[in-house]
Amino acid sequence: MTAFVGAWLAAKFALRNFYQEKIWERKTAAYTAIFEALHYIGRWHEKHYEAALIHKDIDEAKKQELQTKANEAEDELERRLASETWLIPPQCRDRLEKMTMDLKNTAYHTKSWQEFLDETCFIIKAATGDVRTLVVQDLRLSTKWHKKIFKR
Repeated sequence: MTAFVGAWLAAKFALRNFYQEKIWERKTAAYTAIFEALHYIGRWHEKHYEAALIHKDIDEAKKQELQTKANEAEDELERRLASETWLIPPQCRDRLEKMTMDLKNTAYHTKSWQEFLDETCFIIKAATGDVRTLVVQDLRLSTKWHKKIFKR
């Protein structure tokens, strides 16, 4: 009887660990896609900001490439937030939704193209940093490692 109970408990713990690892893997895949989307969204704003600083236009082919990737990234971000709603903590979702609303509202509050780009770059970088912190907490990654890597 003791052997049966021991085997049953071992199987139960092994199965629970397996499920937790699978959920962790799904979360890391979702977060990776979210950070990739944030990269491409931010890249559009950064490249336009850099061009505005030196008073130069981006060539049309590059503009189109940046726009296409940014649009795809926005779609991917929306898709991930909708499809992974059961995985992503509410704080992370709320922060990304706030970023999206801030980006939309910036156009109404800025006076110039360069000011718009400066503000949107800041919004995206701040959101990325906040989400990074939330992800580290959610995935229970070592805070020592996180502080060393992301001192900035």
